[in-house]
Amino acid sequence: MDNCLKHPEPRDSKAPGEPVFFILEQDTLVATDLSQILQSAGPCRIVFARKLDEAARALADVPSLSVAFLEMDYAGFSQSWLARALHDRGALLIFTTSENTDASLRARGWGSLARPFTEQVVLDTLSSILKTR
Repeated sequence: MDNCLKHPEPRDSKAPGEPVFFILEQDTLVATDLSQILQSAGPCRIVFARKLDEAARALADVPSLSVAFLEMDYAGFSQSWLARALHDRGALLIFTTSENTDASLRARGWGSLARPFTEQVVLDTLSSILKTR
């Protein structure tokens, strides 16, 4: 498998070449699947929060991010403090809810995953948005 994680590292990364992913996901099984898929593709750091109010604590010591996987709709995201926090950390975004349309997100350079998703779909989506960096 082509290592989709060999892309420019996030700024201020503590481990050169090791991407940092943030997963905001209520379903522990889905979060675990995403984590395992990302880790199977190469060395990486995973930061996880189940709810928006947990995200601030989870991101407190994370100066930069490669990609954030978000279980929230774009409207809710754009109105939240998380939008600024992820922007400031340089994160590319992948939304994991069906409320987000591919076309509107692609226009912003972001991705979306329709549920249920497979390992290949996750890796293809990740590879596609990393090419925009």
